[in-house]
Amino acid sequence: MRAGSGCRYCATKGLDYNAPALLYLITHAELEAHKVGIGSPNAGRLDAHRKNGWTVYKVMHFDTGQEAYDVEAAVLRWLRAEMGLPQALTQREMPQRGETETVYAADIDLPILWQETMRIAKEVALEVTGPRFAQALLCTSAISRPASWLGIRGLRSRA
Repeated sequence: MRAGSGCRYCATKGLDYNAPALLYLITHAELEAHKVGIGSPNAGRLDAHRKNGWTVYKVMHFDTGQEAYDVEAAVLRWLRAEMGLPQALTQREMPQRGETETVYAADIDLPILWQETMRIAKEVALEVTGPRFAQALLCTSAISRPASWLGIRGLRSRA
């Protein structure tokens, strides 16, 4: 299927799961939110976020979009299921989309979120490729720690 729909590997729009990709962590001071996201290096996704007031905190490079997707999905599972952090923004607040991957900045510090993203990326690499590749991917590691150590603060609810 090459008509713009079908499976993620042959779709003609969006992330190319077979090509190099980025996973990024961005923040927005006015909206008081952080976002984890993925995109193709030359697709302009980060530029769209910058134009809407977002600041890039860190970027991780992957050989394929599938690898970036797997890490992003695992980070979002950690944020939502393990940490219990809710989605921070709505589509109205993010016209360029990506609202489902946001968290309140008051709930978690950027350095802690990035540290956990690196830990998760290493775990995903271990699952997919084995320990040698994972060691080459990331030379730092962090063990799971209690939410209080991770800089998780009281959860905010939408008013």
